[in-house]
Amino acid sequence: MGLEYKVSPEWFAYLKTRGSFRSGGFNGAAPPVNATATDGGNLFNSEHTQDIEGGLKYAGDVMGRPANFASAVFIQWVQDVQRVEFPDPDGPGGLASIAVTANVPSERIWGFEAQGNLRPATWLELGGSAAYTKATFTNGNIELFGTPYSYGPVGDTPEFSGTAYAQVFLPVGEEAGEVSLRGDLYGQTAQYFSNAANSIAPGTKLPGYVLVNGRLDWNGIMGSDFSAALFVKNVTDKAYFVGGMTLAAALGHNAAAVGEPRTYGLEIRYRF
Repeated sequence: MGLEYKVSPEWFAYLKTRGSFRSGGFNGAAPPVNATATDGGNLFNSEHTQDIEGGLKYAGDVMGRPANFASAVFIQWVQDVQRVEFPDPDGPGGLASIAVTANVPSERIWGFEAQGNLRPATWLELGGSAAYTKATFTNGNIELFGTPYSYGPVGDTPEFSGTAYAQVFLPVGEEAGEVSLRGDLYGQTAQYFSNAANSIAPGTKLPGYVLVNGRLDWNGIMGSDFSAALFVKNVTDKAYFVGGMTLAAALGHNAAAVGEPRTYGLEIRYRF
């Protein structure tokens, strides 16, 4: 359900609320008991969520130059959050390496997002985006096969992330095509790759990082249907982590996933 209002030819506002679910199921490796995993059985319930989002958009001019902007604030509630754990219902040497889906009682996420760009000159475009996300298990306590678990903080969710870019259009002449050079930055704050870092999975916090990328495009080469591009990702060859796998409770170790190193290449396209 939503409300939309065209404030003016340039401004647009909206307010919406939604609800959805993720279906439940059963854990084939858990004991064949007609109960959820948190009650010692092999079932897990469906996950349900509701949210409210409000936003504002602008498309027009800033000081006589084309610009657009969009922003949104939101809050989301989730019940019976489906999370994977590695319990040992049969004792040592039992099912410690088997993944079991369980339901964590409740979670809340709120934050804001914004993005926009400005064309201060015919040869230059500036833009970027930013997001803030605050996710919390409002009730993260469960018991799996007699073992208590306490969830928090929420994993794989940096509080701040964003991009900024500048694109320069080079004056090569209309008959030669369009040549542009783009540079962009992507950055995010620290995040956890476990949902139980405050209890059974310490040492799962990954540091924040900033990446620099570049791209040179030549579209419509000499008036043809061919285009080409040179690109470089992670220009500074930054060492960083993008996530991980925690087996702290089951096997006593964690593994972080390394991000891509400096990568460069060539793209050639043909438009039919």
